[in-house]
Parts: sequence; C-alpha cells; structure tokens
Amino acid sequence: MVFPKISVIVPVYNSEKYIRRCVDSILAQSFSDFELLLIDDGSLDRSGKICDEYAEIDSRIRVFHKSNGGVSSARNVGLDNAQGEWVTFVDSDDFVYDSYLDNYDVYNNVGFDLITQGLRIDKEFDGCSEFKFSFVGKRNNWLNEATRNGTFGYCVIKLFKLEIIRTHNISFNTEICFQEDELFVLSYLSACNSIKSVLKVGYFYFVPDWGKYIGGDVESKLRRTQLMINVLQNNFDRPDELLIYKMKKNSLLLYYIEGNLRHLNRSYLKALRELVEEGYQIPHIPKVISKLIAIDRTCVISTVIITTIKVYSKLTKRKIEYI
Repeated sequence: MVFPKISVIVPVYNSEKYIRRCVDSILAQSFSDFELLLIDDGSLDRSGKICDEYAEIDSRIRVFHKSNGGVSSARNVGLDNAQGEWVTFVDSDDFVYDSYLDNYDVYNNVGFDLITQGLRIDKEFDGCSEFKFSFVGKRNNWLNEATRNGTFGYCVIKLFKLEIIRTHNISFNTEICFQEDELFVLSYLSACNSIKSVLKVGYFYFVPDWGKYIGGDVESKLRRTQLMINVLQNNFDRPDELLIYKMKKNSLLLYYIEGNLRHLNRSYLKALRELVEEGYQIPHIPKVISKLIAIDRTCVISTVIITTIKVYSKLTKRKIEYI
C-alpha cells in the first residue's frame, strides 16, 4: 500500500458556512501527494453531510464522525488515523492558498523534524496582519524567534513528523480549550531538534468573531500555562525559555481581562496579585490600584478594587492592554 506524503487534518464542528471554502482550497493544492482527514466533531448542522459529499468525489478524503468532544479530541482522532509521513492541520473556517503544501518543500527539506511557514490573520479589531520569518537551526533558537514573531503556537502552519508524534505519544490535551495548540507544539518541540521555517505564507487564519475567544476561566488558562512551564523545565536546557513564558503568562492574563472587564472577579484578582508580586507592571492601571491588589490578602477590599478598575476603564475609555 502506498501512503501519502502529507496528512491534512481538519476538525469540523458546525462549520457549514465555511467548510466548502476550506475543503475546496485544500483540494486546489499544487502539491497533490496528500490525504485529507475531515473529523466531524458531532456537528448539529449540515457539516457532516457536506464532508461525506466530498469523500464521495475525491478518494484522498476520509471522513470520521464522532460525538462532540472539542477541537483537541477531533485532532487526536485525526492523528490516530493519519497515514502520511508528515501531518499538518487546517481549521474548518480558514482557507489555504494553492501553494500551502508546496511551501513546505518536503522532498528537498530533508533532515528536519519540523517545517513551518507564515500566515495571514484577519481579526475584527485590527484588520489583516502577516507573520513569517526565515530560520534554519535548533529548537531553542527557533522557539525564541517564533515567540517574538508571534507564530509559535499555531499548529496550522507547521508540518510535524507522524513518527515523532507516535513514538513520543504526543497528543492534544482535551482539558485545554483555548490555545491548546501551543501546548501541543511545545510538547512536540521537546521531542525534536532540527527545524526550518520558510519565508512564505500559504495560510489564511480567519477569525470574524475574535472577541468570543478572549474570555474563559482564568484558572483553566493558568493551568495551561503551568503545563507549558513544566514542559519547558523538564525538556529545555536554557532558562531564558522559562522567562519567555512567564512573560506570556502576563500577556495572556491581561489579554483575557481586556475582553472581560465586566466579568472581573476574585479569580482574576488572585491572578493579578501573583503577577504584581512577581514584579510585573500592569499597563493602564494606576499604581495605587496595583498596591491595593498586592495587599488584598483576605479579599476584604476586592469589591472596591473590582469596581475601581471597571470605573477607571470606563471613564478613560481605555482597555487593559497586553504586552
């Protein structure tokens, strides 16, 4: 049996509005030696039927229907059934350019454990941006470059070796529901060495309702961050990597709060207090409020702090920004 060079995994959930655009863009690739795995994660709309229709007209497509379990569980089903030497991911509401798979140049880029490219992102609040960089080297240096460039966490612009994934039992954590791909990428990095990033863009990351992704349980996000820090401590030999992710922790928490000031509560204050105690400066919050946060040990003045931050933000018409 001849296996494909690349397996493309697409988790699908209630995506009937965008799924045809996504699948059509993948089938239009100039690189043809691939299989497409569509994982219907218990969709309630016509997404599953649309996937089945595509499977009937193109033998490279395989469809898997499962009960709803989230994007991580769907991607894991794809990993369990992939047959390619390499594997990559595409989100069902995104699309790729016809050069997407060709950009990886897998027949010439031999000897690498990971190959990455750039992407364009469309977010409702800041328009379209492009992120890419050129790199050839080891994982520690790549991690620094990708973190600064803003492309580290996206699994959709990376080509992973399926053998490495299966040998080291790497999978998506189904308990993490936001930026779960960052933890997956970091776990994969701990098992590989040589990396190449090409200065090309073949992926369009479409997020028309970005605001809904900002919220969530801050304790869950802290748990994800701690898992990432654990991976760094156990698998990376340079301490500056840990510092990078402490900074990301700061950025991440402020990012959640930016979109959820009206939901600001004691859990957020606890997280903010930890950051203040670690010496972080919280942008756009007066020093007096930072001092109150630091001394609010028994949550006696929590209501005062929460109200003050909300009123301050409303009066100044300024959001809390992330660094």
